[in-house]
Amino acid sequence: MYRLGYKKLSQLTDDEAVKAVEYGLKPLALVTEQFDTHLPFISFKLPYLQWQINDGRNVITDLTFQYQYVYYNPDQEFNAQRLAQLSIRENRDAFHYQIGDVYDFEPMRHDYHREIGTLLGYTSDEIESFLQLI
Repeated sequence: MYRLGYKKLSQLTDDEAVKAVEYGLKPLALVTEQFDTHLPFISFKLPYLQWQINDGRNVITDLTFQYQYVYYNPDQEFNAQRLAQLSIRENRDAFHYQIGDVYDFEPMRHDYHREIGTLLGYTSDEIESFLQLI
């Protein structure tokens, strides 16, 4: 039997999160690498922007794309699809940026992070603690 020890679900490494899904301790795992597991997964790419402040503006200096993987048990396929769709939709504007563009920050949407946290199986306390950091 896989044990989480004293870790909260939100504190698991990618490997631990996938194992927690395998053992039914977590509904979904959102990770940045592929694992050798019997679990099905959904993959998608998200943009990652780096910027520096130039004349008070955030100018994009690097733009990369990173694969994300949502591992799930078959009874969680709908929620896995929902997680992928939410992630892509929340980052849709960043897909259009290029190096040298000015990046205008939008406030972090708490409703988005609450839904993602809920889909990942985090407690309300874990989600609210995260929201305090952003």
